[in-house]
Amino acid sequence: MNKKFIPLAFAASLIFAACSDDQTDVVNNGPEITFRTSVSRAQNIDGNNLKSFKVWAFANEVSSNNAPFIDGLVAEREGTTDVFKFDHNIFWPSDITTLNFWAISPAEGLTVTHSSATMSLENYEPAATPEDQLDVITAFKQVTRGGTAGTSVPLTFNHILSQILVSAKAGAGVEETRSVKVKGAWLVNIGTKATASRSNESGANENKIDWSPCGSTSAVYGSYFTNEITLGKNALPFFEFKKDNVSAYKSNLLLIPQQLTAWDKTEAGSGAYILLLCRVEATHTGALHNGASDPMVQPGTGNHTHQLFPHDGAATSFDPKAYGYACVPIGTNWETGKIYRYILDICGKNSGAGIYPPVTLPTLPGLPDTPDIIIIPTPNPDKVGEPVLDYPITFKVTVNDWTDPEDWNSGVDLQ
Repeated sequence: MNKKFIPLAFAASLIFAACSDDQTDVVNNGPEITFRTSVSRAQNIDGNNLKSFKVWAFANEVSSNNAPFIDGLVAEREGTTDVFKFDHNIFWPSDITTLNFWAISPAEGLTVTHSSATMSLENYEPAATPEDQLDVITAFKQVTRGGTAGTSVPLTFNHILSQILVSAKAGAGVEETRSVKVKGAWLVNIGTKATASRSNESGANENKIDWSPCGSTSAVYGSYFTNEITLGKNALPFFEFKKDNVSAYKSNLLLIPQQLTAWDKTEAGSGAYILLLCRVEATHTGALHNGASDPMVQPGTGNHTHQLFPHDGAATSFDPKAYGYACVPIGTNWETGKIYRYILDICGKNSGAGIYPPVTLPTLPGLPDTPDIIIIPTPNPDKVGEPVLDYPITFKVTVNDWTDPEDWNSGVDLQ
Protein backbone atom coordinates (compact mmCIF):
# COMPACT_ATOMS: atom_id res chain seq x y z
CA MET A 1 0.00 0.00 0.00
CA ASN A 2 1.45 3.27 -1.15
CA LYS A 3 1.19 6.02 1.46
CA LYS A 4 2.12 9.65 1.33
CA PHE A 5 2.45 11.77 4.48
CA ILE A 6 3.13 15.49 4.89
CA PRO A 7 3.62 16.87 8.44
CA LEU A 8 0.65 18.78 9.90
CA ALA A 9 0.97 21.90 12.05
CA PHE A 10 -2.43 21.97 13.71
CA ALA A 11 -3.62 19.90 16.67
CA ALA A 12 -6.56 18.11 15.09
CA SER A 13 -5.36 16.81 11.71
CA LEU A 14 -7.77 16.94 8.80
CA ILE A 15 -7.62 13.41 7.32
CA PHE A 16 -9.64 12.08 4.41
CA ALA A 17 -9.64 8.32 3.78
CA ALA A 18 -10.25 6.76 0.36
CA CYS A 19 -13.10 4.25 -0.08
CA SER A 20 -10.58 1.39 -0.16
CA ASP A 21 -7.60 0.69 2.07
CA ASP A 22 -5.24 0.87 -0.89
CA GLN A 23 -4.27 4.47 -0.20
CA THR A 24 -4.61 7.10 2.54
CA ASP A 25 -3.83 10.69 1.67
CA VAL A 26 -3.19 13.48 4.17
CA VAL A 27 -4.31 16.79 2.67
CA ASN A 28 -1.53 19.22 1.77
CA ASN A 29 -1.51 22.44 3.75
CA GLY A 30 -1.14 25.96 2.48
CA PRO A 31 0.53 28.92 4.20
CA GLU A 32 0.12 29.76 7.88
CA ILE A 33 -3.06 31.52 9.03
CA THR A 34 -2.65 34.78 10.99
CA PHE A 35 -4.99 37.71 11.68
CA ARG A 36 -5.02 41.48 11.33
CA THR A 37 -7.66 43.34 13.30
CA SER A 38 -9.62 46.55 13.51
CA VAL A 39 -12.44 47.62 15.79
CA SER A 40 -15.10 50.31 15.60
CA ARG A 41 -13.85 52.13 18.72
CA ALA A 42 -11.55 51.63 21.72
CA GLN A 43 -13.11 50.75 25.06
CA ASN A 44 -10.28 50.41 27.54
CA ILE A 45 -12.44 49.22 30.42
CA ASP A 46 -9.89 46.88 31.97
CA GLY A 47 -6.94 49.19 31.36
CA ASN A 48 -5.37 46.94 28.68
CA ASN A 49 -5.25 47.05 24.92
CA LEU A 50 -6.46 44.07 22.97
CA LYS A 51 -4.02 41.26 23.56
CA SER A 52 -5.96 38.19 22.49
CA PHE A 53 -9.22 36.76 21.21
CA LYS A 54 -10.73 33.33 20.58
CA VAL A 55 -11.16 32.03 17.04
CA TRP A 56 -13.34 29.43 15.36
CA ALA A 57 -13.18 28.52 11.66
CA PHE A 58 -15.49 26.33 9.57
CA ALA A 59 -15.07 25.00 6.06
CA ASN A 60 -17.81 26.45 3.86
CA GLU A 61 -17.84 23.49 1.45
CA VAL A 62 -19.36 21.00 3.88
CA SER A 63 -22.46 20.78 6.09
CA SER A 64 -23.10 23.58 8.60
CA ASN A 65 -23.06 20.87 11.27
CA ASN A 66 -19.44 19.98 10.61
CA ALA A 67 -16.80 20.16 13.30
CA PRO A 68 -14.77 23.36 13.29
CA PHE A 69 -11.40 23.45 11.57
CA ILE A 70 -10.25 25.83 14.34
CA ASP A 71 -12.11 25.26 17.60
CA GLY A 72 -11.87 28.18 20.03
CA LEU A 73 -8.11 28.66 19.91
CA VAL A 74 -6.65 31.85 21.34
CA ALA A 75 -4.86 34.22 18.98
CA GLU A 76 -2.43 36.61 20.67
CA ARG A 77 -0.80 39.82 19.51
CA GLU A 78 2.68 39.36 18.07
CA GLY A 79 4.82 41.91 19.92
CA THR A 80 3.62 45.45 19.24
CA THR A 81 2.33 44.71 15.74
CA ASP A 82 -1.27 44.39 14.64
CA VAL A 83 -0.73 40.73 13.73
CA PHE A 84 -2.29 38.02 15.91
CA LYS A 85 -1.07 34.41 15.88
CA PHE A 86 -1.82 31.10 17.61
CA ASP A 87 0.72 29.50 19.94
CA HIS A 88 1.42 26.94 17.22
CA ASN A 89 1.28 27.19 13.45
CA ILE A 90 -2.01 26.44 11.71
CA PHE A 91 -2.01 26.18 7.92
CA TRP A 92 -4.76 26.64 5.39
CA PRO A 93 -5.88 23.21 4.03
CA SER A 94 -5.13 23.04 0.32
CA ASP A 95 -8.45 21.44 -0.68
CA ILE A 96 -10.61 24.00 1.20
CA THR A 97 -11.51 27.11 -0.76
CA THR A 98 -13.55 29.07 1.78
CA LEU A 99 -13.41 29.35 5.57
CA ASN A 100 -15.87 31.14 7.87
CA PHE A 101 -13.97 32.78 10.75
CA TRP A 102 -15.55 33.73 14.08
CA ALA A 103 -13.76 35.65 16.83
CA ILE A 104 -14.69 37.04 20.22
CA SER A 105 -12.96 39.10 22.89
CA PRO A 106 -12.39 38.86 25.81
CA ALA A 107 -10.86 35.44 25.25
CA GLU A 108 -11.76 34.16 28.71
CA GLY A 109 -14.86 34.02 30.88
CA LEU A 110 -17.48 33.81 28.12
CA THR A 111 -19.66 30.80 27.20
CA VAL A 112 -19.84 30.40 23.43
CA THR A 113 -21.67 27.95 21.16
CA HIS A 114 -20.98 27.91 17.44
CA SER A 115 -21.58 26.62 13.95
CA SER A 116 -20.41 27.75 10.54
CA ALA A 117 -23.42 30.07 10.24
CA THR A 118 -23.56 31.60 13.69
CA MET A 119 -21.87 32.04 17.01
CA SER A 120 -23.83 32.60 20.22
CA LEU A 121 -22.75 34.16 23.50
CA GLU A 122 -24.83 32.20 25.99
CA ASN A 123 -26.49 33.60 29.13
CA TYR A 124 -24.36 36.73 29.29
CA GLU A 125 -24.79 38.88 32.39
CA PRO A 126 -22.88 42.16 32.85
CA ALA A 127 -21.10 42.73 36.15
CA ALA A 128 -23.04 44.90 38.60
CA THR A 129 -20.33 47.57 39.00
CA PRO A 130 -19.04 49.62 36.04
CA GLU A 131 -15.37 48.90 36.77
CA ASP A 132 -15.90 45.15 36.33
CA GLN A 133 -17.94 45.25 33.13
CA LEU A 134 -16.53 43.97 29.86
CA ASP A 135 -16.63 45.46 26.41
CA VAL A 136 -17.56 42.35 24.41
CA ILE A 137 -16.60 42.54 20.73
CA THR A 138 -17.11 39.96 17.99
CA ALA A 139 -16.02 39.52 14.38
CA PHE A 140 -17.19 37.36 11.47
CA LYS A 141 -15.39 37.00 8.16
CA GLN A 142 -15.89 34.63 5.24
CA VAL A 143 -12.52 34.32 3.53
CA THR A 144 -11.67 32.72 0.19
CA ARG A 145 -8.17 31.37 -0.06
CA GLY A 146 -6.14 33.66 -2.25
CA GLY A 147 -8.60 36.50 -1.65
CA THR A 148 -6.60 38.00 1.22
CA ALA A 149 -3.17 39.54 1.41
CA GLY A 150 -1.21 36.33 1.93
CA THR A 151 -3.06 34.38 4.60
CA SER A 152 -3.49 37.22 7.09
CA VAL A 153 -7.23 37.18 7.75
CA PRO A 154 -8.72 40.68 8.26
CA LEU A 155 -11.14 40.72 11.21
CA THR A 156 -13.30 43.76 11.96
CA PHE A 157 -14.65 43.63 15.50
CA ASN A 158 -17.96 45.22 16.46
CA HIS A 159 -19.25 46.12 19.91
CA ILE A 160 -22.29 44.01 20.78
CA LEU A 161 -23.38 45.78 23.97
CA SER A 162 -24.95 49.21 24.57
CA GLN A 163 -22.91 51.92 26.27
CA ILE A 164 -24.90 53.98 28.79
CA LEU A 165 -23.64 57.35 30.05
CA VAL A 166 -25.56 59.29 32.71
CA SER A 167 -24.82 62.88 33.68
CA ALA A 168 -26.68 65.66 35.50
CA LYS A 169 -26.63 69.41 35.85
CA ALA A 170 -28.23 71.99 38.08
CA GLY A 171 -30.94 73.54 35.96
CA ALA A 172 -30.89 77.24 35.12
CA GLY A 173 -33.60 79.81 35.74
CA VAL A 174 -34.52 79.12 39.37
CA GLU A 175 -35.18 82.09 41.63
CA GLU A 176 -33.38 80.71 44.64
CA THR A 177 -29.87 79.37 44.83
CA ARG A 178 -30.17 75.61 45.12
CA SER A 179 -27.36 73.15 45.65
CA VAL A 180 -27.66 69.53 44.53
CA LYS A 181 -25.26 66.89 45.83
CA VAL A 182 -25.24 63.29 44.63
CA LYS A 183 -23.69 60.32 46.47
CA GLY A 184 -24.78 57.50 44.20
CA ALA A 185 -26.46 56.68 40.91
CA TRP A 186 -27.94 53.42 39.64
CA LEU A 187 -30.02 52.04 36.78
CA VAL A 188 -32.73 49.86 38.31
CA ASN A 189 -34.76 46.98 36.83
CA ILE A 190 -32.56 46.52 33.77
CA GLY A 191 -32.87 43.25 31.87
CA THR A 192 -29.91 40.94 32.29
CA LYS A 193 -28.80 37.41 31.37
CA ALA A 194 -29.39 37.21 27.63
CA THR A 195 -27.94 35.35 24.64
CA ALA A 196 -26.39 37.16 21.69
CA SER A 197 -26.42 35.46 18.27
CA ARG A 198 -25.68 36.46 14.71
CA SER A 199 -28.87 37.70 13.10
CA ASN A 200 -30.49 35.69 10.30
CA GLU A 201 -30.67 38.99 8.43
CA SER A 202 -26.89 39.26 8.30
CA GLY A 203 -25.31 39.25 4.87
CA ALA A 204 -22.42 37.04 3.83
CA ASN A 205 -19.86 39.10 5.72
CA GLU A 206 -22.08 41.05 8.14
CA ASN A 207 -21.92 40.66 11.88
CA LYS A 208 -25.40 41.86 12.88
CA ILE A 209 -26.20 40.64 16.40
CA ASP A 210 -29.59 39.91 17.96
CA TRP A 211 -30.14 39.57 21.72
CA SER A 212 -32.67 37.16 23.27
CA PRO A 213 -33.45 37.46 27.00
CA CYS A 214 -32.98 34.33 29.10
CA GLY A 215 -36.13 34.61 31.18
CA SER A 216 -37.37 37.79 32.84
CA THR A 217 -34.45 38.46 35.20
CA SER A 218 -33.49 42.05 35.98
CA ALA A 219 -30.59 43.70 37.78
CA VAL A 220 -29.30 47.00 39.16
CA TYR A 221 -26.17 48.67 37.76
CA GLY A 222 -24.29 51.64 39.14
CA SER A 223 -22.09 53.00 41.90
CA TYR A 224 -21.93 54.64 45.30
CA PHE A 225 -19.57 57.62 45.20
CA THR A 226 -16.80 58.02 47.77
CA ASN A 227 -16.98 61.79 47.29
CA GLU A 228 -20.27 63.53 46.65
CA ILE A 229 -20.75 65.19 43.26
CA THR A 230 -22.01 68.78 43.50
CA LEU A 231 -23.91 69.65 40.35
CA GLY A 232 -23.20 72.82 38.38
CA LYS A 233 -24.47 74.48 35.21
CA ASN A 234 -22.48 72.07 33.06
CA ALA A 235 -23.46 68.40 33.06
CA LEU A 236 -21.28 66.28 35.33
CA PRO A 237 -20.98 62.59 34.50
CA PHE A 238 -21.91 59.82 36.91
CA PHE A 239 -20.80 57.17 34.41
CA GLU A 240 -18.34 58.14 31.72
CA PHE A 241 -15.61 56.61 29.60
CA LYS A 242 -12.27 57.16 31.35
CA LYS A 243 -9.63 55.60 29.14
CA ASP A 244 -6.66 56.72 31.23
CA ASN A 245 -8.12 55.97 34.65
CA VAL A 246 -10.46 53.01 34.43
CA SER A 247 -10.21 52.34 38.18
CA ALA A 248 -12.01 55.59 38.98
CA TYR A 249 -15.50 55.26 40.41
CA LYS A 250 -16.94 56.96 37.32
CA SER A 251 -17.02 54.66 34.34
CA ASN A 252 -19.31 53.92 31.44
CA LEU A 253 -21.95 51.22 31.76
CA LEU A 254 -21.83 48.42 29.18
CA LEU A 255 -25.22 46.70 29.26
CA ILE A 256 -27.36 44.31 27.25
CA PRO A 257 -29.26 45.93 24.34
CA GLN A 258 -32.99 45.88 25.09
CA GLN A 259 -36.27 47.75 25.00
CA LEU A 260 -36.78 49.29 28.42
CA THR A 261 -40.24 49.64 29.96
CA ALA A 262 -40.46 52.76 32.11
CA TRP A 263 -41.38 52.29 35.77
CA ASP A 264 -45.10 52.94 36.32
CA LYS A 265 -44.55 54.91 39.56
CA THR A 266 -46.13 52.27 41.80
CA GLU A 267 -44.66 50.38 44.74
CA ALA A 268 -45.03 47.05 42.96
CA GLY A 269 -43.95 48.33 39.53
CA SER A 270 -41.00 46.66 37.84
CA GLY A 271 -40.11 49.10 35.07
CA ALA A 272 -36.75 50.81 34.61
CA TYR A 273 -35.61 54.02 36.27
CA ILE A 274 -32.49 56.02 37.10
CA LEU A 275 -32.06 56.20 40.88
CA LEU A 276 -30.11 58.98 42.59
CA LEU A 277 -28.97 59.19 46.20
CA CYS A 278 -28.99 62.95 46.59
CA ARG A 279 -29.45 66.03 48.75
CA VAL A 280 -30.95 69.42 47.82
CA GLU A 281 -30.33 72.67 49.68
CA ALA A 282 -31.29 76.30 49.09
CA THR A 283 -29.17 79.13 50.50
CA HIS A 284 -30.58 82.64 50.99
CA THR A 285 -28.90 85.81 52.13
CA GLY A 286 -29.97 87.42 55.36
CA ALA A 287 -31.36 86.11 58.63
CA LEU A 288 -34.09 83.53 59.00
CA HIS A 289 -37.38 84.49 57.35
CA ASN A 290 -39.40 86.66 59.74
CA GLY A 291 -37.19 85.42 62.53
CA ALA A 292 -38.99 82.07 62.44
CA SER A 293 -37.44 78.95 63.87
CA ASP A 294 -37.45 76.09 61.34
CA PRO A 295 -35.70 72.82 62.30
CA MET A 296 -34.87 72.26 58.61
CA VAL A 297 -32.95 75.54 58.34
CA GLN A 298 -29.37 76.16 59.38
CA PRO A 299 -28.31 79.76 60.12
CA GLY A 300 -25.06 80.94 58.59
CA THR A 301 -22.97 84.11 58.51
CA GLY A 302 -25.13 86.60 56.65
CA ASN A 303 -27.23 83.79 55.18
CA HIS A 304 -29.22 80.67 56.00
CA THR A 305 -29.63 77.30 54.28
CA HIS A 306 -32.81 75.26 53.86
CA GLN A 307 -32.66 71.47 53.63
CA LEU A 308 -35.20 70.94 50.85
CA PHE A 309 -34.60 67.23 50.37
CA PRO A 310 -34.79 64.91 52.16
CA HIS A 311 -37.72 66.59 53.94
CA ASP A 312 -41.50 66.34 54.16
CA GLY A 313 -41.62 64.02 57.16
CA ALA A 314 -38.67 61.95 55.98
CA ALA A 315 -36.26 64.08 58.02
CA THR A 316 -36.96 66.08 61.18
CA SER A 317 -33.96 68.39 61.44
CA PHE A 318 -31.24 69.93 59.33
CA ASP A 319 -28.42 67.43 58.88
CA PRO A 320 -25.69 67.98 56.27
CA LYS A 321 -25.18 64.22 56.09
CA ALA A 322 -28.81 63.42 55.27
CA TYR A 323 -29.47 62.08 51.76
CA GLY A 324 -32.57 60.59 50.17
CA TYR A 325 -33.55 58.58 47.10
CA ALA A 326 -35.10 60.20 44.03
CA CYS A 327 -35.62 58.70 40.60
CA VAL A 328 -36.73 59.27 37.01
CA PRO A 329 -38.36 56.53 34.87
CA ILE A 330 -36.76 55.66 31.50
CA GLY A 331 -38.17 53.68 28.58
CA THR A 332 -35.46 53.85 25.90
CA ASN A 333 -34.75 51.20 23.27
CA TRP A 334 -31.05 50.34 23.63
CA GLU A 335 -29.53 49.02 20.41
CA THR A 336 -26.32 47.09 19.79
CA GLY A 337 -23.15 49.15 19.43
CA LYS A 338 -24.71 52.52 20.31
CA ILE A 339 -23.98 55.08 23.04
CA TYR A 340 -26.91 56.51 25.02
CA ARG A 341 -26.26 59.73 26.94
CA TYR A 342 -28.85 60.67 29.57
CA ILE A 343 -28.52 64.31 30.70
CA LEU A 344 -30.65 65.02 33.77
CA ASP A 345 -31.80 68.57 34.43
CA ILE A 346 -32.28 68.87 38.21
CA CYS A 347 -33.88 71.82 40.01
CA GLY A 348 -34.25 73.97 36.92
CA LYS A 349 -37.00 76.45 36.13
CA ASN A 350 -39.37 73.64 35.15
CA SER A 351 -37.72 70.68 36.81
CA GLY A 352 -37.39 69.48 40.37
CA ALA A 353 -35.36 66.68 41.92
CA GLY A 354 -37.22 63.65 40.67
CA ILE A 355 -39.93 61.50 42.20
CA TYR A 356 -39.97 59.19 45.18
CA PRO A 357 -38.94 55.62 44.30
CA PRO A 358 -40.52 52.52 45.88
CA VAL A 359 -40.16 52.20 49.64
CA THR A 360 -38.53 48.79 49.16
CA LEU A 361 -35.50 49.01 46.90
CA PRO A 362 -33.38 46.17 45.49
CA THR A 363 -29.78 45.70 46.60
CA LEU A 364 -27.70 48.59 45.24
CA PRO A 365 -24.19 47.63 44.00
CA GLY A 366 -21.42 49.41 45.83
CA LEU A 367 -23.59 50.79 48.64
CA PRO A 368 -21.64 50.10 51.85
CA ASP A 369 -23.27 48.45 54.85
CA THR A 370 -22.30 51.47 56.93
CA PRO A 371 -22.24 54.48 54.58
CA ASP A 372 -20.64 57.77 55.58
CA ILE A 373 -23.99 59.54 55.24
CA ILE A 374 -27.47 59.18 56.71
CA ILE A 375 -29.90 57.70 54.16
CA ILE A 376 -33.54 58.75 54.56
CA PRO A 377 -35.82 56.28 52.71
CA THR A 378 -39.11 57.06 50.98
CA PRO A 379 -41.39 58.03 53.92
CA ASN A 380 -44.39 55.81 53.08
CA PRO A 381 -46.14 54.13 50.11
CA ASP A 382 -48.37 57.19 49.60
CA LYS A 383 -45.29 59.17 48.52
CA VAL A 384 -44.17 56.65 45.87
CA GLY A 385 -44.27 58.22 42.41
CA GLU A 386 -44.82 61.75 43.75
CA PRO A 387 -42.35 64.62 43.09
CA VAL A 388 -39.85 65.11 45.89
CA LEU A 389 -39.94 68.88 45.19
CA ASP A 390 -41.78 71.06 42.68
CA TYR A 391 -41.63 68.92 39.54
CA PRO A 392 -40.11 65.67 38.25
CA ILE A 393 -36.63 65.69 36.77
CA THR A 394 -36.53 66.49 33.07
CA PHE A 395 -33.96 64.85 30.85
CA LYS A 396 -32.90 64.35 27.29
CA VAL A 397 -31.28 61.39 25.59
CA THR A 398 -28.74 61.56 22.77
CA VAL A 399 -27.73 58.52 20.75
CA ASN A 400 -24.49 57.96 18.83
CA ASP A 401 -22.79 55.06 17.14
CA TRP A 402 -19.38 53.98 18.43
CA THR A 403 -17.18 55.63 15.84
CA ASP A 404 -13.47 56.17 15.47
CA PRO A 405 -12.07 59.15 17.37
CA GLU A 406 -9.73 61.39 15.41
CA ASP A 407 -6.55 60.00 17.00
CA TRP A 408 -7.64 56.36 16.90
CA ASN A 409 -5.32 53.75 15.37
CA SER A 410 -7.59 50.80 14.71
CA GLY A 411 -4.71 48.39 14.16
CA VAL A 412 -2.91 48.82 17.48
CA ASP A 413 -4.77 50.59 20.28
CA LEU A 414 -7.54 48.08 20.90
CA GLN A 415 -9.13 46.82 24.09
